[in-house]
Amino acid sequence: MSFTRPILVALPLDHETGDILATARELSRRLAAPLLPVHALGWRPIETDAGRIERTGAVRDQLEAHLAPLLDEGVLVLEPVIERGPPDELVLDVAGSHNAQLIVTGGGGPPTVRRWVIGSVAERIVRGAHVPVWLARGVVPSGAVVLCPVDMSPQSRVGLVAALRMARHFDAKLVVLCVLPESDGFFVDEDVLLSRLEHDEAKARAELERFVAASDPSGVDVELRVTIGKPADRIVEASDEARLIVVASRGFDLLKPGAIGSVIERVLRNSRCSALTLRDLDEGRERRERSLARLAELTGKAREHLDAGAAERALPLLQMAASRAPANAAIQELLAEALEAVGRTEEADGRRKLAAMIRENFA
Repeated sequence: MSFTRPILVALPLDHETGDILATARELSRRLAAPLLPVHALGWRPIETDAGRIERTGAVRDQLEAHLAPLLDEGVLVLEPVIERGPPDELVLDVAGSHNAQLIVTGGGGPPTVRRWVIGSVAERIVRGAHVPVWLARGVVPSGAVVLCPVDMSPQSRVGLVAALRMARHFDAKLVVLCVLPESDGFFVDEDVLLSRLEHDEAKARAELERFVAASDPSGVDVELRVTIGKPADRIVEASDEARLIVVASRGFDLLKPGAIGSVIERVLRNSRCSALTLRDLDEGRERRERSLARLAELTGKAREHLDAGAAERALPLLQMAASRAPANAAIQELLAEALEAVGRTEEADGRRKLAAMIRENFA
């Protein structure tokens, strides 16, 4: 008997539970896949085994009450996973161990959307997941508009293929958007500038037509749009008419904590519709992961030297680490510690100020 990979449903049992379950029900029906509910118990420092078991039972009762309408409709729901631990870590672990095809989680209601990216559970799931993540912000009805921004990169093709699939499943219109970055118009005659923009837009539209045609859009109502401006702003504006935005990231680079300037993260922060995110699986990932491992090795050895009172040996290692990850506040602070230990106090103060600025901007 064949078994379809499950859709993992991260259920926090809060104000977002309704949207998450409504979305999960639709996805289960349209993808013909079972649902796997996951709930992370909050950690209580002083709790007996009996107390934990009782609390688990109470949570299970709540989950069953929420899941009962889905079961009545014939939705296949697997045994819920209820465990203690950080919600994002539990979701990612269970997604891996159960070979989930998709994760559905909350995306933040309108009052909190603008705070979504910074430090939220959803953000950590998106960053860490190796499968697509659906951020539920309302249900995507049949006939809705699906938006897919592309830049004709290999990563955006991954997003386009997923968007075509979702458009087919939801009988939706697909809007494929290509944003040309604004040109520097200073000291350029207005007529020349307009002519140049018109030429660039026509060229981009022709490339976009070829790009979409190569992904087999047959059976989908596809509208191609080419516009000019700041990519994140234009994508967010276009998302106002959509019920789902599908984005494939170039990668959430851990060497750049926060990545506030990322177009994808700014879009997820400011758009109000549901979002399907696909993490970068390009060939450059192995290189980045090797860089991360090397960075950890450098800082680890430097910490050992500092603890042993050998700041002069730690210093070159930390200078190398800081050059590789200039936006990492922890490394800048460690470098300041080494600089101060060798008597370079002014440079140490500068590094501490830089670290404080990084934390202020990314906190």
